[in-house]
Amino acid sequence: METENKPVEQQIDNVATNLSELKVSTEGGEEKTQPSDEGRPSTKPASGETTDAADAGAEQSTEAEAATTDEAGGLLPSPAPAQDPSAYAADPTNFEIKHPLQNRWSLWYDNPRKRTSADTWGNHLKHVVEFDTVEDFWRLYNNVMPASRLEHGSNYHLFKAGIEPKWEDAANTRGGQWVVTFSNKQRKEKLDKLWLYTILACIGEAFEEEEEVCGCVVSIRKAQDRIAIWTRTASKEAAVRSIGMQLKRTLEMPAGSVVGYQVHSDSMKTQSSSSAKYRYEV
Repeated sequence: METENKPVEQQIDNVATNLSELKVSTEGGEEKTQPSDEGRPSTKPASGETTDAADAGAEQSTEAEAATTDEAGGLLPSPAPAQDPSAYAADPTNFEIKHPLQNRWSLWYDNPRKRTSADTWGNHLKHVVEFDTVEDFWRLYNNVMPASRLEHGSNYHLFKAGIEPKWEDAANTRGGQWVVTFSNKQRKEKLDKLWLYTILACIGEAFEEEEEVCGCVVSIRKAQDRIAIWTRTASKEAAVRSIGMQLKRTLEMPAGSVVGYQVHSDSMKTQSSSSAKYRYEV
C-alpha cells in the first residue's frame, strides 16, 4: 500500500471522498494516474467471467505477482482469459474494462481508543467505501494504510455490502468468528501479507461455503494481533469447521496448530470477545 505519513483517520477520509478520482482517466486516448499493481495475487471474477491474472489486477504481469499467488497455497481465486477487446467499441472513450466480483464489499475502520462506552461504540465505526470490481479493490488497497501500521486498538473490517461489522446485525447475530492470533514479531514479518490473503479468499469466494462468510477483520493490539473470519450460522458445524480449515491453509499455518471459533451470542453477554470460550477448534 502506498501511503503518506499522515494520521490514519485522515487517510481514511481521503480514500472515502477521493476514491472516484483515482479511476483511470483518459486524455487523447492516453491513460493517466494508475496506482501501482505490484505484488497482486489474482481474484476470481463474477458470473463465470474469466480473466488473466495480470489483466484482472494490473496491465502488466510481474514475477513478484506470480510468486505471491503461488505462496497462497492455491486458495486464492483462479485466473482466466480477458474480455474481448471489441467490448471497447460500446464506449470508445473508456479504455478500462472492469472485472466484477461475485459480491459487493464494504470497508470499515474503527479505533477503540475513540470509544466512550460499549453503547456508543457504533458511533466510532467509520464506513470507508464500497467496491464490487477487482480494479476498484486494488485502488482501495493501494491507498489505505497497511494494517501493520495502524494504531494499537484499531481494526479494519471488510464485510459484504449490507452487513455491518456488529454482533447485533441480522446477518451476524446467530453467527460467530474464527480467530487467529499473531505476535508482534509476526506483525512485522507477515501480517500484511496474511491479511491480504484473507481478503482475497473472501472477495474471490475461495471458501467452499462462501454464502456463510459475512466478512473478515484484522485487529491491531499491543500484546498480539488478530485476523478473524465472521460466519453467518454458528449452528452449521460442518460448514463452520470447513471454513476454519480453509482459513488455516490460507494463513499458511503450520501442521498441528489450532484455531478457535467464538459464537457472537457468547461475546454479547460480556460485551467482549476476549472472554468468550471457543465453541469449535480445528
